[in-house]
Amino acid sequence: MQGQAGRAWEEMETVPKVALIVGVTGIVGNTLADQLAEDNAPGGPWKVYGLAHRPKPNWLNQSNLIYIQCNLLEREQTLAKLSPLHDVIHIFYVTWVNSDTEEESCEANGGMLRNIVDGLLPNAKQLQHIVLQTGEKHYVGPLRIFWQVFHFRLTFSRGLSQASMPKFLLHTGRYCV
Repeated sequence: MQGQAGRAWEEMETVPKVALIVGVTGIVGNTLADQLAEDNAPGGPWKVYGLAHRPKPNWLNQSNLIYIQCNLLEREQTLAKLSPLHDVIHIFYVTWVNSDTEEESCEANGGMLRNIVDGLLPNAKQLQHIVLQTGEKHYVGPLRIFWQVFHFRLTFSRGLSQASMPKFLLHTGRYCV
């Protein structure tokens, strides 16, 4: 490749790939950690920070994983644990905490993502990318009312009318633009 675009691409190729997987002990987070541990992982080799609330389980043994135990609901703890991570390029946010009400769930999950971003941004100067895993609960609200509101509708579109309630995506999407 020639020109500015070619030079930019070459520079991207030389930047080490460093990921923070938030929710690494869950199904999606652990699978992603497995994929990034592969020698032939896209953009690899990867250095991976894996973050979860609970202590590191024995079965989590990827060789490229640096485990961080942190309660993301505790702002000061999150800032202290994440601020030393200067090399994170990609955040994969694949976690969710459920609360008693949908409003509380939205506030808690939005607060967790805000704490992560606030902990990393001052020092992770090469941060390029935040991936926010979403699903039905993020678009339509609590799963307990999903079938009441959308009983026979199986496809979703932008124009679909939605129940008027807090939605996780609205609380977190602003950090991923």
